[in-house]
Amino acid sequence: TLWCGGGNAAKSDDDVGLFSLTDSCCRAHDNCPYNIAAGHHLEQLKNNGIFT
Repeated sequence: TLWCGGGNAAKSDDDVGLFSLTDSCCRAHDNCPYNIAAGHHLEQLKNNGIFT
């Protein structure tokens, strides 16, 4: 994929790879304005994981 994993290899926001549905999901996650750091919370949501 172009969007999944650390960073991305996409040339533009419209660029998706062979796995377009997966790339679209990862792109939406990457572009989300909210970020809850590991072990922190945002209102009622808590990130119990070790990643954002």
